[in-house]
Amino acid sequence: MANMTEFEKTPCISIDEFKELGYKIVILPVSALRVANKATKEAFEFIKMFGSQKDLLDKMQTRQELYKLIKYSDYEAFDKSLKE
Repeated sequence: MANMTEFEKTPCISIDEFKELGYKIVILPVSALRVANKATKEAFEFIKMFGSQKDLLDKMQTRQELYKLIKYSDYEAFDKSLKE
């Protein structure tokens, strides 16, 4: 298993290159977090500069996309079952 993190000694190589080196599993434990943190910072800088998030809507996950991802309807059903 290759445990990869950016900005360290191991260079960023492709999944295919890892396969060629014999790795069957490659994990990237903080890659998405780093991308999300930078996007969050840039979004708030934009809002501070322009006073609104209106022009960022096309970059945002919609409510429907979020609810599908987190299976929100399952939580609603569970909550409802507790009230019955």
